[in-house]
Amino acid sequence: MPAAAQQGAFEEGDFTDTPPELRRRYFASSAPYTIVPEVKRLVRFERRDLLAEAPPPGMHQLICCRNVLIYFDRETQERLFEKFHSALAPDGFLVLGKVETLLGSARTRFAAVDGRERIFRPL
Repeated sequence: MPAAAQQGAFEEGDFTDTPPELRRRYFASSAPYTIVPEVKRLVRFERRDLLAEAPPPGMHQLICCRNVLIYFDRETQERLFEKFHSALAPDGFLVLGKVETLLGSARTRFAAVDGRERIFRPL
């Protein structure tokens, strides 16, 4: 995993679209702008083979799969959506890349929270 992602450190320019209240609540007030320890403890980074491995056990609150699905054929994309659906908690979120969209039966298994930003919840 990239060290920067695991550190949860951001630069000033990364907060352009972040509401001030969220920034105060979840990030250090001075550089390096790191995520508060309470949130950092809730995050786990894993390197996984999406096609060969089952999702990690348990119900997950967030699955970010940005700009990955575009490299697979439609059948594989639909299989991955099934895996994501089974791994997400009922109140969890699936975040896709800007050019990715739900296909096939996934359209009936997820609801858009923000279609423009490609954020979905399981149904």
